[in-house]
Amino acid sequence: VFGIGVVYETPPEKLRRVTGIIKAAIERQRGDGPTPLVRFDRAHFKKFGDYSLNFEVVYYVSSREMLAFLDIQQAINLELFETFAEEGLEFAYPTAVEIQRNDNPEPAGRTARPPDREPEREPDRAPSPAPQRANSGESDDGGK
Repeated sequence: VFGIGVVYETPPEKLRRVTGIIKAAIERQRGDGPTPLVRFDRAHFKKFGDYSLNFEVVYYVSSREMLAFLDIQQAINLELFETFAEEGLEFAYPTAVEIQRNDNPEPAGRTARPPDREPEREPDRAPSPAPQRANSGESDDGGK
């Protein structure tokens, strides 16, 4: 028993082909003798996983030797890897999608400044001098 997962972006027509690809890969490991070394039992699209569309696969090996089983599993895995690549199927692995939200969008017609630049500033200007009153000899206290 083993499982594999493909990415959620897999088109339905390719997803439907996965079980047949798996079955063919296993059946090619049957051996040349009168008794098959390997017997395919089933492959099903089992569930929608957290990050993948998951398949469960079951096959039987007539040998009791662990090395025979491992050689067969390796051959199946290599064939699946090659065939999936040829078919444009992608194995899934844990991924995360980051969604960024902009709560303060720029008004229409304006573009946001690049984040690595400081905003442009007005050049510093010296303060304008206060208006001067003409001195007529009178004080500002109204003659008091």
